[in-house]
Amino acid sequence: MNNMYGLGTYGANSFVDTFFGTSSTRGGSLLSSIGDLQMIQKGAYKKAMKAYVAKQKSSDSAETIKNSGTADSGTKLSGLKSSSQKLYQAANDLKNASYGDNTKAEDLLDKAKNFVSQYNSVLGTTKSMNSYSILQTAVWGTEQMNLSQGLLNKVGITINDDNTLSLDETKFKAANMSDLKALFSGSGSLADRVAQKASTLYNQSTNQIALNQGKSTYTMFGTLTKKNKRIQPCGTDRKDAVCAVRMLKERKRRMHRFFVPEENRTENEIVIHGDDVNHIRNVLRMAKGEKIMVSCGKGVDYECEILAVSDSEISLLIRDEKPAVSELPVEITLFQALPKKDKMELVIQKAVELGAASIVPVKTKRCVVKLDAKKEEKKVTRWRTIAESAAKQSGRGVLPEVTAVKSFSEALSMADEMDYVMIPYELCEGMKESVLSFTEASQIKRGGRIGIFIGPEGGFERGEVEAAVAQGIKPISLGKRILRTETAGLAALSILMFLIEGRNEEE
Repeated sequence: MNNMYGLGTYGANSFVDTFFGTSSTRGGSLLSSIGDLQMIQKGAYKKAMKAYVAKQKSSDSAETIKNSGTADSGTKLSGLKSSSQKLYQAANDLKNASYGDNTKAEDLLDKAKNFVSQYNSVLGTTKSMNSYSILQTAVWGTEQMNLSQGLLNKVGITINDDNTLSLDETKFKAANMSDLKALFSGSGSLADRVAQKASTLYNQSTNQIALNQGKSTYTMFGTLTKKNKRIQPCGTDRKDAVCAVRMLKERKRRMHRFFVPEENRTENEIVIHGDDVNHIRNVLRMAKGEKIMVSCGKGVDYECEILAVSDSEISLLIRDEKPAVSELPVEITLFQALPKKDKMELVIQKAVELGAASIVPVKTKRCVVKLDAKKEEKKVTRWRTIAESAAKQSGRGVLPEVTAVKSFSEALSMADEMDYVMIPYELCEGMKESVLSFTEASQIKRGGRIGIFIGPEGGFERGEVEAAVAQGIKPISLGKRILRTETAGLAALSILMFLIEGRNEEE
């Protein structure tokens, strides 16, 4: 059961993230959330502070283990393990449900009721916990809800003062299916994010139970802990405080990132409008004096200090500007044939993380998906939202473009203007030639453009490949295995990113 979800245990964002938050002097957004959220029991922050200080002063491993959260009883931890498992299943049931044209909201009511019930159960369990890592995950879980509060209200789900949820069945039955789909369907949805938090809680409780029983486990600091022994990752003389400083520096490097239009920037100031205002003000709870990273989507990062926060805008003072270090020296465009279901959302999310400059959805002859104008507009809007979210998460300095859906001939016309274009094809033979093609593509000069064509589930028709080759596009192989459409593009992007960034560092 430890690897039931295929997700790792609580990782490198240690107690320092809870403790110090962002690079601000005020201590950061998460601390503010812990102080404000009703689900965190009174005095939890004080307990965490005492635990951390005590750990620096004492070499007594037993005391360290006690302060790290093992004071939570086995009954509490087992209860959390069980409730988080149920929440994970409930969230995935909503995530994987059908949201088609023939689906009615009332068909999803039982799943929604179970989701609300299990979510409230997890909150009730975490409320009495002492472990700061578990409390931190719980706070992050409530923040996911706050991010979707507007849509939740539209479908009859209310966030109460104690952060539990209430479901109005009548309002839910009358909800718009597009709103329900936006909330719960597919990768990146609220249901998906809550499932991930539930998985984290499951792993945290499982590891803490193991630790209480004297078994070895990796802590949030990345150190191997046994009941009577603590092994430091960098040698026995390495203190946790040193690791804490290192992680604090990393946190500073990873300030909260936002994208704004170029017209919102003057010589010394930037103004943020729209949905990001609510996120900064009410979710992150940031205030005057705190720092964030802003990009206008042109490859320049602006380190900014908050000057003022209001209901309608955030005023920022530009403290520093520098070229975005996260961008590839060349632009890579992924021409992705429309896959079935919500696979396109996954492709866009991961393509942005891997450095793609643009994603072009393409209609090919074997595409199963058929979109009318109305559906296409909604899909493209959602895809662009996913791209922006992925760009923020991965620290991009450019906001990748997701174009309108193109025909295969239109995609070929776009590719004709690029410096190097490849088309993975399952019938292509010869890995040596494919390796050479990737190498040649990686040598394109700074500012150049590379294209990658990926077919649908049924692959390209031979005529489409022949048309591409006739235009000078290089057919390549990605190995002797047939990859799924959502895998092939990411594999090609990964290879290119590795080669290009390796060459760039040498230069």
